[in-house]
Amino acid sequence: PPPGEPSLQGHSTAEWVTAGGTGGYLKVVTKNLRPGYLRKNGVPYSANAVLTEYFDKVPGPGGSQWLVLKTIVEDPLYLTQPFIISTHFKKEPDGSKWNPTPCEAR
Repeated sequence: PPPGEPSLQGHSTAEWVTAGGTGGYLKVVTKNLRPGYLRKNGVPYSANAVLTEYFDKVPGPGGSQWLVLKTIVEDPLYLTQPFIISTHFKKEPDGSKWNPTPCEAR
């Protein structure tokens, strides 16, 4: 069982899953979450929610590399079906486009 009280970060377990000749993907399951909202102004999730994430590196056109993150939220209290989001990140050749700026509180 997850240690401690529920938190916004929850308790995650991860495993590397090998899949055929692709090298595999990382699967992360998070439980023990404190209730909150799926989006800032959206649907709530309960303490029974389970967050499953799949991290997969895939080749793209022209030799590019992509990290695809598939996120699935399942919650028997607030969701009638899984809430699924897919996010894609392209690997850049260097840090020349990286220009972080400080956050501002509103």
